[in-house]
Amino acid sequence: MQGFKKLLLGCVCAAVCTQGFADSKDNKGFVVSKPSLTLKAAETIANACIENQVSNRGSTIAIAVVDASGNLLVYKRMDGTSVASGDIALQKSISAARYGYATRETNRWVTGNIAVGQAKDIFGVTGGIPVKTQSGEILGGIGVSGAISDDDEACAKIGLSKLGDL
Repeated sequence: MQGFKKLLLGCVCAAVCTQGFADSKDNKGFVVSKPSLTLKAAETIANACIENQVSNRGSTIAIAVVDASGNLLVYKRMDGTSVASGDIALQKSISAARYGYATRETNRWVTGNIAVGQAKDIFGVTGGIPVKTQSGEILGGIGVSGAISDDDEACAKIGLSKLGDL
């Protein structure tokens, strides 16, 4: 019986102590609530991009969709796509998510600036775009590789457009 009382007391204490953290209205500034990209959204993006490439007989591509921290949510590589394209797509998506800018823009930053080019996770090849809310909060990043860079970026934008306003 003694063990049960200790277990019960521990459960009650845990519930009381964590209540302040779980309640977003009164969390004493310890918890920040922010929107995040869902797996369903990431799959929608990737599928739309690939469907576009197939229907337009475009180049085979790889696509990576990551969350705001750069963690992989979805990765797809079309048959016949170079294995290296997958790594490049992932690097583009991480850069777009972590810096909040399209890799077309980060390309401008790194061109001729060795120091910026050495920054962690920055990638300066067109084809990565951030996923943002209407208010500008970063939800994640999309990276596409396998076609020419402008087409990679266009494919990423087509995928993103399927989500509508966020």
